[in-house]
Amino acid sequence: MIHNITRRTPPTAEELAARQAFFEQGQRDADRINAELMLAGQQQREFERQAALVEATQLSLEQLIAIRSWLQHNP
Repeated sequence: MIHNITRRTPPTAEELAARQAFFEQGQRDADRINAELMLAGQQQREFERQAALVEATQLSLEQLIAIRSWLQHNP
């Protein structure tokens, strides 16, 4: 059985620095994962929007991209 041992001395400067570094690394990892999830969500919404346009217009995605490009260059 593992007993919970109460520490009676404050953490050393090295231990505090190690804890801070561990916390900061966790924050960086969380921020990176959050950014990846946000990007994946945006990509999924864009794919769904494109699929809806393809279905509604009965045109291919390539045709729709060509139309969009033409419209951008010929206002």
